[in-house]
Amino acid sequence: MSSSFTPQKLAPVRIVVDGYNLLFVSGSMGKVTSANDLARSRNRVLDLMLEYLPPNLANRTIVVFDAPRHGRSEVAEESKHGDMQVVFAKQHPEADDLIEEMIRNHPQPRRLTVVSGDQRIRVAARHRRVKDIDSESWWTHLETRHAQANRSIEQPESGREKSEPDDDDTDWLEVFS
Repeated sequence: MSSSFTPQKLAPVRIVVDGYNLLFVSGSMGKVTSANDLARSRNRVLDLMLEYLPPNLANRTIVVFDAPRHGRSEVAEESKHGDMQVVFAKQHPEADDLIEEMIRNHPQPRRLTVVSGDQRIRVAARHRRVKDIDSESWWTHLETRHAQANRSIEQPESGREKSEPDDDDTDWLEVFS
């Protein structure tokens, strides 16, 4: 099976997220009785990710979802949600297969972080020396950082200058090492 995720295309990517895995642990999954409900839940978690991630990291993030079993041809394989790339694994039995392929194809695996609670994905990541973190820990960290950032904006410390955002993602990603 040929993939459009070549090493050249994957080179700028720093984070690959197992989308439904994160959706379940994030609390964004509402009551789902239809495909529209599921789409709303996906969009809710993607919106929160855009709010929580620094922009210079969001644009280097790919969120991978399983393609729907019914109506597979109606969903776009690749799209953008804000600055993030969203992929439905239409050419693969499940998202895990595509994530493993991305891990195998990434030209700089030590610069990649994979977010999933799935042991199969995490083992594949470790095999290539990709940083891996379970979805729940990653989500908790994102929420905590977001809350702390909001508190510091609301109540700036006296005598302290606001710092400009850093374009380097290295420090931010070190917490996941």
